[in-house]
Amino acid sequence: LDVESAKARAITRAEKDGRWVPPSFIEGAYAKIPKNFDRIAKVADHARLYDNRGPKPRLVFELHGGKEMIHDPEFVSRFRRAS
Repeated sequence: LDVESAKARAITRAEKDGRWVPPSFIEGAYAKIPKNFDRIAKVADHARLYDNRGPKPRLVFELHGGKEMIHDPEFVSRFRRAS
C-alpha cells in the first residue's frame, strides 16, 4: 500500500471510529518499515510480509527457522530497495 493510500485509509478510519493517526506519523512509519522489517524478521521465529494493495492481502515473503521463502520476488525487491 502506498503512503498516500495509507493516509486516505487513516482519514476514513478516523471518521468511522475516531482513531486519528497524524499524516506525518504515517509518512515517518512508511520510511522506516522496510529497514525495520528485515531487522526484526531476522530475530523473530517467524515473519511474513503481505501485499495489501488489492481486495485481499497476498503473502509475498515468509521467514521460518532462518529460511526465506519469497513468493513474489519483484515485490520483495521493491520493498527492500525502499529502505
